[in-house]
Amino acid sequence: MIKLDDVTKYFYSRKSGIRLFGIPEKTVALDSVNISFAENTTALILGANGAGKTTLLKTIAGLILPDKGSVLSPRGDMSFLSSEMNGFYPQLTARENLSFFISVYGIDPEEAAGSIDEYSEKLGIPGLDTPFWHSSTGNKRKLLILRTLILDRKLILLDEPMKSLDNDSTSRVCRLLGEIRDKRTKTILIAAHSADHFGDLPDSIVHLDRGRTVAR
Repeated sequence: MIKLDDVTKYFYSRKSGIRLFGIPEKTVALDSVNISFAENTTALILGANGAGKTTLLKTIAGLILPDKGSVLSPRGDMSFLSSEMNGFYPQLTARENLSFFISVYGIDPEEAAGSIDEYSEKLGIPGLDTPFWHSSTGNKRKLLILRTLILDRKLILLDEPMKSLDNDSTSRVCRLLGEIRDKRTKTILIAAHSADHFGDLPDSIVHLDRGRTVAR
């Protein structure tokens, strides 16, 4: 189970604009969040920009520490997909990038080669043996998703996985996530702006608004 008890997170302004008496400007990213996610289920976390979705995922992952409250999660057995396009070497091929990445995590690239080919086919990723920088924006995004899933972790955190994807690619990602969900061996948390395209993939939906969970 993943559980957040009264979790609050503040961010302070990076600008030089320090207010009167030297007090920095403070923004509440998460505001007394109390929520839990059952093991081996899939949840969709919805909210507008600035609602706190990314902060919530990063707090669960242990990448951000809360200023108040506690978080229970299997941090040693999780993979995280950022909403940003990062972490690949442009001069290497997609396959070389993936092989290098999983080897860092102690996975034999030769043993994982079959899974890489299987996932790339399901996601519709062409040209694994061409330099990464040749890939389209959508294919780069799908490679990031593949890289996140190939680690085969117990907890999968996906921040805006459908970003930059066309309808066909979005459908492919949803189908693959559905296959993983149906095995009921992993907990999947997905942050997104809208529930469009996700269909019946999530077992539950959480709505965030300005750092607080809200009922819908």
